[in-house]
Amino acid sequence: MGEPSLFSAFFGSVERVATESDPPAGVYLTVETIDQLWRMALPVGAIRDHPLANPFGPGSPSLEPLPLPPALVVAPERDVLHGHVWRYAARLREMGKPVELAEFAGEGHGFSVGPWSEARDELMRILKRFVNQGAALG
Repeated sequence: MGEPSLFSAFFGSVERVATESDPPAGVYLTVETIDQLWRMALPVGAIRDHPLANPFGPGSPSLEPLPLPPALVVAPERDVLHGHVWRYAARLREMGKPVELAEFAGEGHGFSVGPWSEARDELMRILKRFVNQGAALG
């Protein structure tokens, strides 16, 4: 499978998106946890606009000239990172890159690895179709 599928994408930026500034109630992945994870994952002294956190940040190389394969981006509505994930898909689309955004109302970060649910079943249908379409093109 050559096509990227971003299930629980983890992006950030110095600028807070709406879902970070006003997070959904009762989410287990909080802004404080995300900030701690970035401090552990990024190089010492780096900020959330580092290219590893923000592929469209001021210091990130442009993705525009790259011939990117189609991407499936999953954006759970109740994910504190939803705004970043949605913005990632929108920016790829603006560049003319093939991207499919699958949004899941009422779901949180990592729902795809939790117990069975209708949303998880729907995600598997979307993933199967996405992979099969890519295999048919390749």
